[in-house]
Amino acid sequence: MPIYMEHSILKHKEKEEICDEKEEICDEKEEILDKKGEIYDEKEEIHDKKKKIHEKKKKIHEKKKKIHDKKEEIDEKKKKIHDKKDESHDKNEDITYPVQYNIENDLWYSSKNVDIKMYSSSNKGEEYIIQNTLKHFRLMNMCMTYICIFAVDFYFFPNHFCKSYYYGNTLMDIGIGASISSSAYSQEIKKFTYIKEKKRIIELKHIVLFILGISRFIGIYLFNYNYNISEYGIHWNFFLTLCTTFLISNICFILLKRIRYIFLFSIISIILFEIAIYYFDLHNYILLKMID
Repeated sequence: MPIYMEHSILKHKEKEEICDEKEEICDEKEEILDKKGEIYDEKEEIHDKKKKIHEKKKKIHEKKKKIHDKKEEIDEKKKKIHDKKDESHDKNEDITYPVQYNIENDLWYSSKNVDIKMYSSSNKGEEYIIQNTLKHFRLMNMCMTYICIFAVDFYFFPNHFCKSYYYGNTLMDIGIGASISSSAYSQEIKKFTYIKEKKRIIELKHIVLFILGISRFIGIYLFNYNYNISEYGIHWNFFLTLCTTFLISNICFILLKRIRYIFLFSIISIILFEIAIYYFDLHNYILLKMID
């Protein structure tokens, strides 16, 4: 083959190789452009996400601002309520009693209202707490009473929980006192109107308690139930104690009317009772009679 032909063939091959390389370079460029497009799309997505996050932050900031404004409003309202309470408290402290030449009936009612303000709570939250406390106290007292009454007849019941024979206070001695205390502390404001409007000594609850007391006494003798005489004696019991206590309370309410007088009468009665026990040897009489 002639030399010029070989030379032309080599040139042709070199051209083909150069074309192939150019095609490869074009393909690489296209791939680079595709990658750049993908990167651009990813950048746009990231930009959109950043925009959304910025909008969310803006909304959260607005919500925080609203919450802050509401807190400020609530603080202002609390401050106003506190100021009103202080004003009402100052007014209650500055109460001036009617002059001596006023009508006696007006004097009585005005002092009665003062008593109600002194001993009653104006805060609904405090009243709610007091009511719940009394409910739980009564429930605890009733459950303790029922369990002790039924369990005392069994051998496993501890002796130091039984009623005391001569002196001291045990778990079963608390029942009657706790019942009377819970009755005395219930519904403060209603009790004042109850005392003020009291007109009858005997009520339906007194009759019910008296019937229950007599029924218990008759039932013990009919069924020959074993009971301890040291608790209430032979003829007395829990229901008769409550009935007598409520009757005496009603008599005091009708005669004395005023809360302060009833309080003084209670203190004097307790002092006289202790004097009668310790100075007139009344406790020895009771204990000797119980032993006999």
